[in-house]
Amino acid sequence: MDENIMRILAEDKLKTCIDTLRDVLNEMCATLDEHDMSIEKLIVSRKLDMLIVEYMVLKKNKSTDEIEVLTHMPFSI
Repeated sequence: MDENIMRILAEDKLKTCIDTLRDVLNEMCATLDEHDMSIEKLIVSRKLDMLIVEYMVLKKNKSTDEIEVLTHMPFSI
């Protein structure tokens, strides 16, 4: 596949993962009290941070015509 198509697909996948994980984290924070599942919330938050950084790297490299997509494990809760 063309590099540009691969970049667009990676960007779309990251956006979807970020949006999904953000919704999950928001739901966890809204439905659980402060001390319930704090470890789980921290794990989800860290995974979200990693995805956001990966997205920023992809966007930065898009402007320099380089493709460097960091690998990440699919999130699970």
